[in-house]
Amino acid sequence: MGRIRGIGIFALALLVAEPSFVVAQSVRTTPGIESQFQSALTAIQSDQYIRATQLLTSLVGMPEHVHSQRAQELLGNVREANRQLAHAVAEYRIYLQKYPEGEGAARVSARLSAILSGAQPRQVDPSVVAAAPRQDIQPIPAGQRPSEDRRTFGIGGVGAAAAASDRDVIETGGTIVKDRGSLRLTYRYNEGETILTELTPDPIPNVEEREDDVFENSLTAGLRYTRTVEDANRKLTFAISGSHELDFEDDDDEFRLHEAYVSLLSKENGSELTFGRHRLRPSGIAYRLDGLSYKTPMENGLEIGLFAGMGVESTRDDPFSGDAYLLGVSATYEQLPNDGEVSVYFVQEEEDSFSLRQAIGAEYRVNLGSNYLFLNGEYDLQLNELNRVLVTGTRVFENRSRLTARLAHYRSPGLSLDNALIGQDEDTLQELSDAGFTDSQIEQMAVDRAAKVSTFGLTYSTKLNDRWNLSAFGSLYYTSGTPASFDVAATENGGVRSYAGIQLSGSGIFKERDQINLGLRYSHSEDNDYALATASLLYPVNEKLSLRPRVRVGYRDYSEGHQLTIAPSVNLRYKLNDQTNLSAEVGRTWRNGESSSLEEERNDTFVTLGLSRRF
Repeated sequence: MGRIRGIGIFALALLVAEPSFVVAQSVRTTPGIESQFQSALTAIQSDQYIRATQLLTSLVGMPEHVHSQRAQELLGNVREANRQLAHAVAEYRIYLQKYPEGEGAARVSARLSAILSGAQPRQVDPSVVAAAPRQDIQPIPAGQRPSEDRRTFGIGGVGAAAAASDRDVIETGGTIVKDRGSLRLTYRYNEGETILTELTPDPIPNVEEREDDVFENSLTAGLRYTRTVEDANRKLTFAISGSHELDFEDDDDEFRLHEAYVSLLSKENGSELTFGRHRLRPSGIAYRLDGLSYKTPMENGLEIGLFAGMGVESTRDDPFSGDAYLLGVSATYEQLPNDGEVSVYFVQEEEDSFSLRQAIGAEYRVNLGSNYLFLNGEYDLQLNELNRVLVTGTRVFENRSRLTARLAHYRSPGLSLDNALIGQDEDTLQELSDAGFTDSQIEQMAVDRAAKVSTFGLTYSTKLNDRWNLSAFGSLYYTSGTPASFDVAATENGGVRSYAGIQLSGSGIFKERDQINLGLRYSHSEDNDYALATASLLYPVNEKLSLRPRVRVGYRDYSEGHQLTIAPSVNLRYKLNDQTNLSAEVGRTWRNGESSSLEEERNDTFVTLGLSRRF
């Protein structure tokens, strides 16, 4: 069955990547587009970022026009300036997918790298970008057709729809159909030899002194595909995202399904119905759900959410294969000051006649200009225990340096009645009950098996000069032990583990659009110390070819010995066209370790080949 699904996803991926399915859009302008773009610029100059976001989102959703490229960059700038970093990252990635060349791509790439690395090359000012002259894109002369037809359907046919914006088509009663997605094929190969010497005793029974092995030999196909059908009254979305790995060594294929859903949004009342495997918000109910969710706004500013289905523990799980059924309800109020938002939820999961989880939770987020705060907490009503508390805050200083703090306390694994099965011979809760354990005893087992985890972390980033940025982080991690109970042995606490790191990143050092990253990381626990130094250089050879040499050097000192690791590699990326890229990475890893009973030398060679295509 797994191989059939694998063949299916390969076939679907190849089908949707055919050139005839590629969405291409003409570059043009209309009075409506010009008016909306000027309104967006005015909103930016007035620091009305919410209004600017609405206008720019509408502009980038239209068929490709003369302002599409600038609107996409400005949308990312506005999101970043408004401290919506996750949204900014998404918009910047869309920009680089659509416009991978030119000065704009260099600017956006620098902004994206800064956010992902925690550094800031300079604080973004959307008004400055908005005022800059447009140089990256020119309209197609009248009468000249784009290289490919745009797959838009509406009143008057494809030609009429292409001559007007999506908004024009919708307002005149038409329907817009859009397809977007990507395909990636990745081949990985890793082989090596292990040599053992200075064995004590010599020989060690059942231990080979020299062994050659293939650690990985696999091909993975990944597909992301979204289709939207939109008119004046509703918007229908179909989305699927998954991957399938073919293992040529063990014949052990692996299928992962991240999302597969259909959603219907009513523009008349704002309600949305979603069915399939999808992510939830509030995420405390379940990160992913196989089932049905319904959200509808109320007149008092509340949004009510209803959820029913099966919680997804792993993307490896088949759809609707779980044994536990989930019911949840949420209420979200989004009209608090400073773009504040608060959500409360209740969730219950049941399996057979047992209630696995019965919890109430809340989430709160607020944007205070240069400060951002997020709070999340959950309490289990059935087990009468706190399951999770999370506090995250960000402070931006006058010099644009940024400090982020995160404090968390949670149970691991999360509180659930089926934790009682950990360490027991029985496989189901019913078997535990049949063995004579009472309901209160089973609940106590579930609490005893869940350790308490506390973490605290700080991240700081700042700009050194026009080319160099510096970021540093540190965190503490503590795991409690679990008590001995019901014939299950106690576990010791994990002690305090500490992590720290510093990274120096630069751009335009040797050549325009190059990137340098130098990093040092360190971790410490009671019986293990590990240090890792990394260095990489992204060097653009020309407009299509780039090289990224990288080296990693690690040293581990543990209670039984030590190990040195050196791993150089070179990554190559070649752009075939605007939609298709090839990549390759070749590297070598040397490990040399020594313990009280042996010396180990391991040499690995790894190769990764990739083909990616957007459509």
